[in-house]
Amino acid sequence: HEDRHLFDLCLNSKFNNRYDNDAAWENVRHWFTNDFARVKQTATYQDKVNLMTPLHLILSGEGRGRYPPIDIVEIFINYAPEAVKIRDAKGRLPIHMAYQYGHLLDAMRILLEAYPKSVFVMDNEGWLPIQYACWWSGSFQALNPLLQADPESIDYPESTLVVYNNGDVPLISTSFNRAAAHKDERGMLLLHHLAKYDKFTEDLFNFLFGSYPEAIAVPDNHGLLPFHHACISAASSVETLMLFLKRYPASLVFV
Repeated sequence: HEDRHLFDLCLNSKFNNRYDNDAAWENVRHWFTNDFARVKQTATYQDKVNLMTPLHLILSGEGRGRYPPIDIVEIFINYAPEAVKIRDAKGRLPIHMAYQYGHLLDAMRILLEAYPKSVFVMDNEGWLPIQYACWWSGSFQALNPLLQADPESIDYPESTLVVYNNGDVPLISTSFNRAAAHKDERGMLLLHHLAKYDKFTEDLFNFLFGSYPEAIAVPDNHGLLPFHHACISAASSVETLMLFLKRYPASLVFV
């Protein structure tokens, strides 16, 4: 199918890019020298199964290849900026994919500059890009592009208890406060997920706690607090458990 041609080129490029071979993407670059209308039509094509566009595809884990060069992401946005607003079958935008598969911060910034309001777009399960960032990256640095793109972001007050080891000036966002307070179908908040995740960092814990302090005392559908999930996780250290207990000592006797 002619409309699928660019999609297949991207898929082939990912397969041939296992060793960071930039030349594997030359066919994709060349495709964008075609007629402008033809380029836009193929750049916004969605496959019939997952409703993924070529941009979704190159940002995903499909094809087992490495991540695309930054200029490829820029080319898509320059020629077909509407591609950043298209959802796949799971309701994900390209920015959701970028965070799910751990792309470079430059790629995330480019996507967010093209569509700043994507900060507020939920997938079919009600997850925002910033929740993907917490769940998949476990990195405070990965949150920065989202917070900077969010017009509701403000500086933390000087009286905050949140302290970052790397000296970064943190931001807080009212939209992220809503995200941190959002329960999934299991009644779990982001703090529950972070507690059981092997990419746990103290900075990210402090950030989540500062955004929604009440989360430390919220049980999930099984009556488990974030501290309990940390206890169950094989990745948790004694230092990790103490972070939860210092914030909410009653976790030890919560029933």
